[in-house]
Amino acid sequence: MGRLSERERIIEILMIEHPERAPIARSTVSRLVSKYFATGTVKEVQRGGRTHVSEEMKLNVLLEVEENPHCSTRQIGLNNNIDHSTVVKLLKKEKCHPYKVHLLHELNEDDPDRRLDFCEEIMFRCDGEEIPTF
Repeated sequence: MGRLSERERIIEILMIEHPERAPIARSTVSRLVSKYFATGTVKEVQRGGRTHVSEEMKLNVLLEVEENPHCSTRQIGLNNNIDHSTVVKLLKKEKCHPYKVHLLHELNEDDPDRRLDFCEEIMFRCDGEEIPTF
């Protein structure tokens, strides 16, 4: 059965003639009557779909990220009553990418000298020369 308007559904329930249509199936009438008694209407039930995120909600999320950049997307979602995947998509759309800064090594004053010594040693080894000792 194709999509019917509310008027067409009511007509089917009332069994008014439809000369241009095939006879109405008993299951169709039964389903529409059940729907009417359950919901009080024969209109289509609104189905779920993508929820719209308002501009105010977007601003709230972006402000929260700016105030606390180390907050997780899950926590931001909980704070704003939206799913964390929506927060991730919103941040990605705004060119905000999640990352955490990890300081692995501390740079020392003598690092440039040691890097230079290392490079010279590798160059001597590649040329097959003896490494001079100073």
